[in-house]
Amino acid sequence: MAIFNQGKMVAHGPVYQADTINIGTISGVQDTLALMQQLRLQLEQAAKGGALDAYKSKAAQIQLDEAISVAQSSEPDKNMIHDKLEAAANIIKDTVSVANLFGALTKLAGLVSAIL
Repeated sequence: MAIFNQGKMVAHGPVYQADTINIGTISGVQDTLALMQQLRLQLEQAAKGGALDAYKSKAAQIQLDEAISVAQSSEPDKNMIHDKLEAAANIIKDTVSVANLFGALTKLAGLVSAIL
């Protein structure tokens, strides 16, 4: 059994080790879309591996799907994308076993206005 200790928060059981997510290399809409799709897939994988509740995973994926849809429009609304990414992050924020995904979502949300 894996144990992940983050300060006073401890996860017992599966801890999802996300693929390396390099937000510093994102420079435009296509990079942002690719990262959002990667994060969505990783949420799904975390649920399949038991590190994230399936309901939370699906709810966060819906928020990412909506952010992706907005980003693909002819005039992406940065505020809406930001809000959807924040919503996805808030859904999983209390799940220590996916803390790396939470960090990536919140960081990307903060960078959206500068990237797009």
